[in-house]
Amino acid sequence: MPSDKNKRAQRHQTQAKQNISSPTKRTKVVEKVAGSGYREVQYIGDKKYYVPLSDDPNRSITGTSSVETATVASGSSGISNHGELGGLTNDDHSQYTKHDGSRAFTGNQSFGGNNITTVGDLDVNGHTTLDRTSIDTTDGILAVTGTNNVEATPTANITLQAQGATDAPKNVSAIGGKSDFTKYGGVLLESYNKTTESGGSDGSNYGANGVHIVADSQGNTGGKHNNIFIEQKNTNAKGNSVGIDLKSSNGIKIRSIDNATSQPTQIAMYSSSHINIKGGTDTKPSSDTNVGRTWIHGVCQLDTLYRPSGQIATDIDVAADPSATSQDNYVQFEAINTPKLMRNYTYIAKNTGVNNGATFEIVPSTKLENTIGTMYMVTVAIKRNSDEWQNVAMCSRIATTTWLITTLGQSGTNTNYGTISADSGGSATGIIWTNNIGSTVSVYATAQRIAEASHYP
Repeated sequence: MPSDKNKRAQRHQTQAKQNISSPTKRTKVVEKVAGSGYREVQYIGDKKYYVPLSDDPNRSITGTSSVETATVASGSSGISNHGELGGLTNDDHSQYTKHDGSRAFTGNQSFGGNNITTVGDLDVNGHTTLDRTSIDTTDGILAVTGTNNVEATPTANITLQAQGATDAPKNVSAIGGKSDFTKYGGVLLESYNKTTESGGSDGSNYGANGVHIVADSQGNTGGKHNNIFIEQKNTNAKGNSVGIDLKSSNGIKIRSIDNATSQPTQIAMYSSSHINIKGGTDTKPSSDTNVGRTWIHGVCQLDTLYRPSGQIATDIDVAADPSATSQDNYVQFEAINTPKLMRNYTYIAKNTGVNNGATFEIVPSTKLENTIGTMYMVTVAIKRNSDEWQNVAMCSRIATTTWLITTLGQSGTNTNYGTISADSGGSATGIIWTNNIGSTVSVYATAQRIAEASHYP
């Protein structure tokens, strides 16, 4: 039968009580240790031994298979040295990170608005989003490496600005490849815009949209410039293309304006070969290997010819023969002094075997100008062995169907000089010379068209 209340109380009073303050040697008691929970305590000799409690008889409370103990001086109520705690090497708190980085985070981390400071190399794998980020390169360079593209695609402006001192300017460099040619690449600037064209009142579109390259000197001291320099260099051999190609579907303007102190500036164009200019076409003008000339293809209009005061234009080189391939034939003008430069064109012809009675064509009928008022001056030089002749005549188209031929002079070792004639009728033969000398001769002739009907006021 169950014990009554009095018997139970008597039995409890006769039991040995735990004396924590003065325990009996080898007697085990249970003691609450600050910061460690309840521990089983036993005195062996003069030392006090603690054993963590566990509900598993084969394991301590730390989960290890062997019970670890710590000793303290006699009379101590607990462990005050953290290093004397048991189970310090056990990794039984997986909810904490490790200072050596050996345990990875399993979720997002919040620093509560605090900064991460004194960071060495920051190695971030996978996609990373950085909001409102400032990078200070005081401690080292910002380097971006790898095999993937680097893209910056915001819906706002992107500014790259290098800020240096006056005597130590800094650069913003965009480089494709490496200067030692161990890596190769290009630099591409593109703009895609559909804004309304604007800019200066002359429609210059200056700084309005597209690609704008500007170097501003801010009116600094004279001699200190802020230039734009575009260079292609170190080509080994001349190719079929060109080093720098400017192309526009809306015109190209090249201009030089006064500087900040109203001084005029110049445009200088020069080439170690020739300068090739052609208008009225969108194809590249034909070129050749001749150097040292400015080649203007097609019609060229010069409103004014300028000569500096006190100087005479000399050694103006023009090919004497328009069809000649050699550039050794030149005409030198010592001076030009005329209120209106006369328009003319010279035809040349040559035949070293014109038989007696045959005709020699100087100006083809298809090229002969057939308008009233047209005038040609024709010169024919004849040679047979050591005999030489010359025949000079003026041919004028005055009548409706006939030409007026006037001999200006004849000279040579024979009384026969041949006949110069012009015909633009139904059986037109052009300007010709007929051989009536009596034998085969060599003939050299020129016909200078001095004027035509459209030249008269």
